[in-house]
Amino acid sequence: MEEIVKKIKEKKPLDNLDDDYVLGFIDEFFKKEPKLKKKYENQSLKKIDVKKIVKNVRNDLNRFYGQFWLSDSIRESSHRSVRERNLFYEKFYYEIFFRIGIDFKSILDLGCGLNPLTYNLIPNYKDTYFIAVELTKKDCDKIVKIFKKDEIDGEVIKADLRRYNDFPKVDICFMFKLLESLEGEGHKLAEHLITNLKASYIIVSFSTLDTKGRRMNYPRRGWFERMLSRLGLRFDKFEDFNEIFYIIEKAL
Repeated sequence: MEEIVKKIKEKKPLDNLDDDYVLGFIDEFFKKEPKLKKKYENQSLKKIDVKKIVKNVRNDLNRFYGQFWLSDSIRESSHRSVRERNLFYEKFYYEIFFRIGIDFKSILDLGCGLNPLTYNLIPNYKDTYFIAVELTKKDCDKIVKIFKKDEIDGEVIKADLRRYNDFPKVDICFMFKLLESLEGEGHKLAEHLITNLKASYIIVSFSTLDTKGRRMNYPRRGWFERMLSRLGLRFDKFEDFNEIFYIIEKAL
């Protein structure tokens, strides 16, 4: 198995991933391909079998992680979503805090990427405690460097958001372009996060572009709005550039 993991991680940025995380995706792939699993257990895998495993697991890892990271450097252009959003960060932060006010002391940023590079655009950021959450140790180390350089008060947590986690109580939680990258089918994890996060406001965003970069005919997420209504949660929304943002209010 070590050799298969090594082959999968030969492609950047998947080399940043922890081996245990990659192994989890291999296990999930084997559940869908029991014949290949049996051949692995019998040590009878052929080169073409290994190639199939590597290709499919890489595809899954790219959907959850690899598609976002463009390089290992610490700048806005190194992360796809941050690079796109860099054109209007100040504007959409204004839109968010115009709606919810600036009376807050803590922000949880799930799947933060390199958002911390823009925290200094947030009102009262000097008086705010930030909790940034990312998947790999290497990416968390980058964020620690940003926190130190920009004198940001807070902490960095390494967590796999496909698993159920327990995060601290905060005033605001960011989930930018996160939910649809976490789940393959269904929305159980999305509902778990929305229901269990201890945050007065949750800001969720989705892309308004399809996988080929074309404008979606229906960028609103009907499934998400129906879920929020079913959960009895009030929400506001606005669209900017190539993202639609939902501002969800929770009574804690």
